[in-house]
Amino acid sequence: MRRIHVVAGIARWDDHILLLHQRADGHSYWSLPGGVVADGETLTTALRRELH
Repeated sequence: MRRIHVVAGIARWDDHILLLHQRADGHSYWSLPGGVVADGETLTTALRRELH
């Protein structure tokens, strides 16, 4: 079984937190920004890319 690594970040401004509103398969949900780490990518680089 292949392992998949993911990153997520909390971006905060004063008393606000950045959340992403997403829709998939007819469902709507909120999540923290983040995603899958590419092969050979560091966690820091992946998080920067996902937050950008």
